[in-house]
Amino acid sequence: MRAASQGTTGGGSISSSSGSVSGSSGKFPLPADYFPAPHLSANEADFFNSVARKSCTKVIYYARRTNGPVTWIPISNSSSTSPHVQVFSGKKPGESSTVAYFCAVTQLQASLDDVARVFRTETTAKYREHAKTFAPDYLDCASLTNLVLPTETTPLHYIGVKWAAVESPTIFIKPRDFCFLECQDEFVDRRTGRRGWVHSMHSVSWGQVCPPMDKSHGLVRGSIYRSGYVFIESDRPNCLEVVHVLQVDMKGSVPSWVMSSIMKRRVMEVGRLQHYFRRVKPFSPSMLALTDKPKKSYALHCHACRTPVFSQRHHCRTCGHVTCKKCSADVVVDVADVGRTNMRVCVECTSQTRDSAQHVEASATADEFWDDEPRAHRAALMANPFRPSVSLSCDAADSALMSDVADASAEVHDEAMPGTTKFPDHYMRPSVSRRGPPLLLAIVLYLKVGHLCW
Repeated sequence: MRAASQGTTGGGSISSSSGSVSGSSGKFPLPADYFPAPHLSANEADFFNSVARKSCTKVIYYARRTNGPVTWIPISNSSSTSPHVQVFSGKKPGESSTVAYFCAVTQLQASLDDVARVFRTETTAKYREHAKTFAPDYLDCASLTNLVLPTETTPLHYIGVKWAAVESPTIFIKPRDFCFLECQDEFVDRRTGRRGWVHSMHSVSWGQVCPPMDKSHGLVRGSIYRSGYVFIESDRPNCLEVVHVLQVDMKGSVPSWVMSSIMKRRVMEVGRLQHYFRRVKPFSPSMLALTDKPKKSYALHCHACRTPVFSQRHHCRTCGHVTCKKCSADVVVDVADVGRTNMRVCVECTSQTRDSAQHVEASATADEFWDDEPRAHRAALMANPFRPSVSLSCDAADSALMSDVADASAEVHDEAMPGTTKFPDHYMRPSVSRRGPPLLLAIVLYLKVGHLCW
C-alpha cells in the first residue's frame, strides 16, 4: 500500500460571460476556501485508496462490449460535433432502473502520456482549466484532496477526491453535483501485451468536507458509479482506442428522455479529446530549444517551396528547417511542464499531423469499428476491447485484486468512510413544499366551505 500524500487544492474559476454563474440559492464559482481542509486518518486514507483502486479495475471490466456485466446496444453513430463517435446505451440485469448506462467509443491520435498529461488536475485551478475545454457544462468543480500523487516510478498513477456541479439542460430540473473518488493508472492487457491507461470516477459520501448543497446552492447530489475513460494502444503507432463509460443515478425525479439526453451529451464529450489533439499537438520541452538547428541566416532558400528567402525566415519547431512566411504558421501546442504556447510549424509538419488525424478519424466510423472484415484484428479488439485479465500498476503488490478481478465487480455504491454515516436519500431528491395543500385544492375547499355556510 502506498503512503497517502495529501496535496493542495489551489484556486481558480470557471470563466463565464458574467464572471459568475448563479444557482437557485448560490453563485459559482465557489470561493477558494469554501471546502474545509480535509484531515484524513491512516484508516480513512487506506479506505479511500482501496475503493479507488477497485473502481479503476471495474471501469475496465465494465467497458467490455460483449461478455461483460452490461449489455451495450448502439444508439447513435455520429453527430455534427463528434462525427466519429459511436454511442451505446446499456442495461445491467438486476440493476436499479434509476441507474443510466451509456458509453462512447472512438479513436484518438495521441500517446498514453499525452492523455495522462491532459487529465492532470490535482489542484482546483487545473481542474477548472480542464473543465473549460472538456466539460463546458460544469457550473464549478474542485479538487478536495490528493491521496496519491504521480512519482518517478509511477508517473501515470493518481488518486484524489473531486467535486463537480453540472448544469441542467432545462429550468424544470435542478442541477446536479457529485462528490467522487478519482483514480488514474496504467495497465497491461496480458492477453495482447498492449498498454493502457484508465481514469475512473466513483461516488463517495464525505459529509465532513463535502456535505449536500441542496439548500445552499440548489444542487441535487447525484451518484456516479464505476465510470471514466479507458485508453488502450491500437495496432497503429500513436493511436489509442478509447471507451468512455458513464453509469449515473441522477437521483430525484428525472424523466427518462431527459436522462438519456443528458447522458448521451455527456459521453459525446469524448469527441472534445479528438478536437483537442487535432488542434493542440503535444510537444516535448526539447522542441523549444533551437541550439542544434541551422541558423536562419545560413538558409538561402525556403525548405518547403525552395524559393529564395531574403526576409522573415522562420524555424519549424518540429523539424528545424527554415521556411518562408507563406510556408509556415503559428499553431497552439501543449508542452510538458510548460503548458500551451504558440509555435511556428512548417506546412509539411502541419499537413502530416492533419493527414494523420484524418486517417484516424476515417477509420473510426461505426461500420469499420464493428464490421470491416479487412480490419479483422482491430474489429476483434473493439468487439471485446478490454478484458478482465489486466494488471494495474497500483495493484502490483495486491495479489488478491490481480488474481480475482471478479471481486472488483462487486457493488461499492456511495462508499462512506469508516466511522462516518451516509446521508439519507431524501437530500438527493428535489425538495417538496409541506406548507399546505396545493393551490387548486385550497380553492375548491374554500368554495365548498363557503357554499355550506350559505
